[in-house]
Amino acid sequence: MDLKANKIFSEEEVYDIVRNRKKFEFKIASRSCEKSDFLQYIKFVVKTEAERRRRVKARRIRKSMRSAKEPIRLLHSVFNKALGKYKGDKALWYQYLDFCLSAGSTRALSGAVMRALRFFARDEGLWILAADREMKLGRVDSCRALLQRGLRNNPSSVKLFAEHFRFECIAAQRMSEARLVAAGGEPPATTSCKVMQIIFTQAIARLDDAGRATFLADVVEILDALRSTEESKHMDGLSELCDQAQLIAAEKMWNGKKLMHYKFNQEPDAFRWVD
Repeated sequence: MDLKANKIFSEEEVYDIVRNRKKFEFKIASRSCEKSDFLQYIKFVVKTEAERRRRVKARRIRKSMRSAKEPIRLLHSVFNKALGKYKGDKALWYQYLDFCLSAGSTRALSGAVMRALRFFARDEGLWILAADREMKLGRVDSCRALLQRGLRNNPSSVKLFAEHFRFECIAAQRMSEARLVAAGGEPPATTSCKVMQIIFTQAIARLDDAGRATFLADVVEILDALRSTEESKHMDGLSELCDQAQLIAAEKMWNGKKLMHYKFNQEPDAFRWVD
């Protein structure tokens, strides 16, 4: 065991670690185990790993060690066993997702999010996290499909509408950028904003007054950032969408503030809050 060979832990300390692990494994394997047993095991592994890393840093050990990967594998195993028994515990699911993020376990994270959605289809945060993972992996179609599924399960979710709108803006901007590069100095083909228009129209129709106000505030921010880019000049329908958003937003008041008058051909800082 490299922990003992590299003098990170003494022989007695290694013995105590193994003994405690066996004790925890016996507890979580018993029929009478509780959620607290899993959490205590996780806490023990995390504490031991933190101490191992502290000692490795103090001794300036740079070579790769087998013991560095073992705690991550073990924590995945304990979390999965706990979630197998407590499938409906949302807090536990989020603890595992947070661990996957901090450990850099991207594949496990993607799988865990999709498993969690089987039990919590009404949790908009999980849908957004799942879509974000697909977007970062470059899977545009999968990201769009997840957001649409999320809206089917949460038809009045302001967050999902806003994130879906944001995603389509990013997708349109990237497509416009690719066409601009491919054109090689020539006028590029325009990129349609029709999908963005559809999402905007559906959100305005489905959301209540409070939700519509929050959504419009997000749309204002998103469109403001988008139209400041070079790619926005080659987006067909963006000007009309901005005008429509301004027309609806001008009638709303949020926290005693409202939008100043907006024209698409004004400077980028024209779309701002004013007292």
